[in-house]
Amino acid sequence: MRITYLLLLTLILFGCTDNRYLKIEVAAIQDISNDYIKIKHRRKWLKPPPPSTDNDEIQIDFETSEDQDEYKVFLSDALIPISQVKEDNQWMFDKLYETPKFDSIFNSITNSERFGKLGYKEYEKKNVTFNEPYQQFVDRKKEVGQYEEYLILGFSRVCFNEDYTYGLVVIDYKYGWPNGTGGGFHRPYLIKIENDKWKVIEE
Repeated sequence: MRITYLLLLTLILFGCTDNRYLKIEVAAIQDISNDYIKIKHRRKWLKPPPPSTDNDEIQIDFETSEDQDEYKVFLSDALIPISQVKEDNQWMFDKLYETPKFDSIFNSITNSERFGKLGYKEYEKKNVTFNEPYQQFVDRKKEVGQYEEYLILGFSRVCFNEDYTYGLVVIDYKYGWPNGTGGGFHRPYLIKIENDKWKVIEE
């Protein structure tokens, strides 16, 4: 009876801890989604031409690169294990930050016990909101307009340091049009909490 009670208590405590961690993690994703798009999104890329049909030449006016009223953002359905990303892309984790402080924090988080324990996790992505002119596009059955630019964001699990002042996350960012992806970025980033908001640290 006593063993059963202790086991139940452990499960309850672990569940509460896990829920708290995920809550902080999703809050960080909410903040860095907007922060990262603001940093990375450029509207002056030339649109790649759509694939031709029956070898017919299709003319595209590349000068018409007007700003859209809104940009659709697709979010990945789940957070993938950051340790798995590192295993598959070891080179991405080699000396990213020149500032000694950031380099030290980066390495300490990478070598932490928590880093290897964060597994695959689904989350309620509908709760993530974007600042204008961006909006999350949940229903992928709806078509994107012919010349409409969209963005795709995917994240690894966020590994925080012990006092939750810094975190480490891999961001997968792409932009493109219905006929193909135009480009993007895929790399780990340190994030830090500043004025109750998580910010991406770039160098």
